Amino acid sequence: MRSSAAWTDSGRMVNDPGILWHDCDSADGFAAFLQQATVDLLGSQRLYGERDLGDFFWSWARAVGSGWLGGAASLAIAEDEPGWRCLAFQVHDALTGRPGFNCVWADWGTDWQEVRKRYDLPGLLGGLATSVFRERRESTKEDGRGEPTGGRGRWGSLTLNGYLAGWAAWLEDADASFRAQVEPVTWHSIAFQIDAARSYV
Repeated sequence: MRSSAAWTDSGRMVNDPGILWHDCDSADGFAAFLQQATVDLLGSQRLYGERDLGDFFWSWARAVGSGWLGGAASLAIAEDEPGWRCLAFQVHDALTGRPGFNCVWADWGTDWQEVRKRYDLPGLLGGLATSVFRERRESTKEDGRGEPTGGRGRWGSLTLNGYLAGWAAWLEDADASFRAQVEPVTWHSIAFQIDAARSYV
């Protein structure tokens, strides 16, 4: 059990070294970071609070779209190749940051294949947040007998924990051809991973 739920400014949990965003320098390290996040989400102290999958996507879109990304000057966010550490920081920031709805990003409907630069990503993330809301609404509709009529569509899980666990599992299970599509880590390969994790259970 964790002794403290507090985060330091560097992204380390007080009294708990765990696997940290700035320790991620490979696909395997990032998968381990995602697994740690799922443990933290399920933990009794709820290190990330009551974070919802849609909130996660909106928080990420807000950070990437504003160019803020925590203002970590040492992170050196490259336009073309952000790298595993930057991706891990983005996920950390999305887990701890404030969500912010943006109707433009919600309506862009950017497909993962269209993402080439950092400023393309919020359209994908906003569309996914909207999709989560729609899928939840559809899955709670009932027919005349009280049975749910909707499904999850392309979503393997509509929970944040399930989504992050699916992403980690996808990275671990990915064969060499998939690994080649995520190395080096570009904004396009980040979008590819986000979309692949969406349907992986």
